Amino acid sequence: MDMLRLAAPGFCVIQPAIDGAHEHWVASLSGSGHRIEQWACDLASGIFSIGPAAALAHGISGASCGILDLLRAYHHEHRTLILSVLENATTAPISFCFCATPVSAGGQATRLFCIGASGTGKGASGGTERLGGIFALQA
Repeated sequence: MDMLRLAAPGFCVIQPAIDGAHEHWVASLSGSGHRIEQWACDLASGIFSIGPAAALAHGISGASCGILDLLRAYHHEHRTLILSVLENATTAPISFCFCATPVSAGGQATRLFCIGASGTGKGASGGTERLGGIFALQA
């Protein structure tokens, strides 16, 4: 059985970028009835670009936001864990997945998975230059 089917909000996993985990996780959720939307983060500016369903689920009015805008939507017990995952992704090439239940501005909670990978290039600060992946929202 695929581990993502058992994942509950607060679940996360980090793997080295070279092991194919990212592709496996995306394939697992792509055929499961989840709505899939791409996201990307420009690490130089810290701006995330997200799709309309992900923005709605996070209570964000536009397609661009900062990390704090995303984190505010998550349960307070999960924010530190999610921030840690994203921080790890900026320092080394990794694949990561977390499950969370953001609450929109209207109070609606939607279970989602965030599957991402950090780039292999090194920026001026020694960290990775790019970060991107998908949000898979429960249909």
